[in-house]
Amino acid sequence: MEADAPDDKDEKHDAAEGGDGDGKKRAKRKIALVIGFVGTRYRGLMINYELEEKSPKKSVEEILRQALVRAGIVTVLNSQRLEQKVNWSRSSRTDAGVSALRLVIAAKLMVDLDDLDEQGHSQGLVDAINVELPKDVRCFSATKIPNSFDAKHACSWREYEFILPTDLARKVTSGAETDAATAEEVATRLQSVMQRFEGCHSFHNFTRLKASDLLKKAAEGSEGKGKGKAQGKGKGKGKDKKRKAPEEKSTGEAAVQDGGDGEADEASEPPAKTARLAPSNAPDALPLTADACSGADASASEPVLAKPMARPPTAPWMDVCVKDSETATWRERPDHIMKHTQSTIHMCVVEPTFEGKLLRIRLRGQFFLYNQIRLMVGTAVAIVTGALPEELLEMALLLTIEMHMPLAPPTGLLLRTAGFSRLDNRAGACAMDPEQARAVMLPENGFTLMNEQASIAAQDFVKDVEADMDIQWRESKEGENWQAKLAWLRAPPETVMQELRAMLATMSEENAEFRTSQASADHKRRDAHLACHGEGSFVGLLPRRFAAELMVRFRLVPGWRVTNIQQALSVRMRRWRQNPEEKPPNMTMPPETTELLDYAEQVGLEVLADCGER
Repeated sequence: MEADAPDDKDEKHDAAEGGDGDGKKRAKRKIALVIGFVGTRYRGLMINYELEEKSPKKSVEEILRQALVRAGIVTVLNSQRLEQKVNWSRSSRTDAGVSALRLVIAAKLMVDLDDLDEQGHSQGLVDAINVELPKDVRCFSATKIPNSFDAKHACSWREYEFILPTDLARKVTSGAETDAATAEEVATRLQSVMQRFEGCHSFHNFTRLKASDLLKKAAEGSEGKGKGKAQGKGKGKGKDKKRKAPEEKSTGEAAVQDGGDGEADEASEPPAKTARLAPSNAPDALPLTADACSGADASASEPVLAKPMARPPTAPWMDVCVKDSETATWRERPDHIMKHTQSTIHMCVVEPTFEGKLLRIRLRGQFFLYNQIRLMVGTAVAIVTGALPEELLEMALLLTIEMHMPLAPPTGLLLRTAGFSRLDNRAGACAMDPEQARAVMLPENGFTLMNEQASIAAQDFVKDVEADMDIQWRESKEGENWQAKLAWLRAPPETVMQELRAMLATMSEENAEFRTSQASADHKRRDAHLACHGEGSFVGLLPRRFAAELMVRFRLVPGWRVTNIQQALSVRMRRWRQNPEEKPPNMTMPPETTELLDYAEQVGLEVLADCGER
């Protein structure tokens, strides 16, 4: 990575703060820290300056802030307002109890310039920080980055894990029978359900929406009369706010916001300040929590459990589908919510770990909404155990009506890694580590935030995190409590299922004409691009959402490899148009998504990626 010159402010800080009396040549530079932590003891990643002193649990950023001050890397004054003073940004946010394996913090820090190697990595800075950190918070890498690098806005995708006890995903059987499936068979069953989430969907029933989200439409209707219009130039600012809203992802499902995820990953707001809208039939209810169950009808039929379980004091069930208690009609999500909650899941994979005692659920996506991963996992587990019918998952994704899906406990959720392909031209190209750099085909002039040494340290830390999760599942009794709640989950009766099937069929018929019209317009657009001579860009030439379909089918990581494959396919499509005899037999022009994906598999992704790179 080329060393960009420090700005004037950096030089002034160098003069004011450099040296620190120990003879080292320190200077303020923009640095990316890659950290990992076991979230059990912390109330989330983000610092809250007002709460830190009186809160029984600290945030991870507060622990990191104190370590940076003690190490002389950030001054006490600057540490009091990190975002303003040192340009602090984070790639994701996590909620209480959520862990992370590779999370990026970018800030202007005091660093010994002699410690920087040719790639901009500073092992000395890493060692100095780790000396001041507890064992459950680790810094793996410190890398000099361009001044324009912003960890939040550069992050384009995130990958999470959910560690689940294998027994929780076993089928509920009657009598003394037990589900004798192996861990691999249980993982396969769960994966077949989780993969229904892959692709582009509206996850309106797989997130906990804020009341302000649902009132947004009314607020937009009043725009122009008040604040927004009075600001004059606020028109542009208003657009920015609208565009940002869907990205307010956080990272901790419990926030990961999914985790999350990154701005809207699963922790867009601290739980204490996030008012969630209650279900229409129970003003104070929340899916599958004790609070949601007070006053529940105990006369509901009792489920047959795989093994005896103690009943909770109140029946923690909730109707998955409910009608408005006043109008007796289905409560539907408004259009802006359907759009706000739309995102793409690139991968859902389930594999056994810890000698089959645990299942590792890996999810990679564009971003994750508040509680999205926990609701996805909770629904999938309810289906494989027999608590819910599988067709309900598709209905929850496609129908606009409000549904209350089962929520998995926060135990087991962790941020695995993230990708950075939204850097501006000044910042260049970036990957998290050498493995990711190979997977995304990082350009030669790109840089990585972690070297091989840091990657090994992070991988060793994974064992500590997963071991802690195993302990948490066993000692917290979260698994038993969740299993008991699932046993009381009341699936829709057959009469309701018939009504939902009819709604789904009607919706499909109503959308058929629109889809036909859209496909026709898409075909004309692509055909017009094909008619243009020259190599050109693949934009407008490939089918809609082709990149997402490409990544889902071949488990590709978002990045330059995907771009190169698309470029190679576009070049071949133009050649087939000019020389029809070269076109594969039975392929239509322009080719549809399935045809192109089959062709890519036949030719080989590596061949296409290499051609596209050239």
